[in-house]
Amino acid sequence: MNNKIKMYVFEYNENEGNFHLNAGNVEENTNGYQTICGTYEYIWRPFVNWLYKRYDFYSNRRPSFEAVKKEWEDYLQLRVDIKEYEKKFTNSL
Repeated sequence: MNNKIKMYVFEYNENEGNFHLNAGNVEENTNGYQTICGTYEYIWRPFVNWLYKRYDFYSNRRPSFEAVKKEWEDYLQLRVDIKEYEKKFTNSL
């Protein structure tokens, strides 16, 4: 059994409010989708779940691509900050 973690390209279509996990079988930035990043699903999935709690993707008030991209950058920084805090906290015990 192959448990290799695969990298995907994650894309967002702001007109439809949809996310797309591109495994390489579709050309990037097509069909209204714009590339947010290349990453792993285990990092992406909690981010998307969090966005669905913060935004209304089912109306015309869904976030722009730029807003989602900025949220992604903030999310990555938060992950780094948490890891640094955990290191600092666990080393001080």
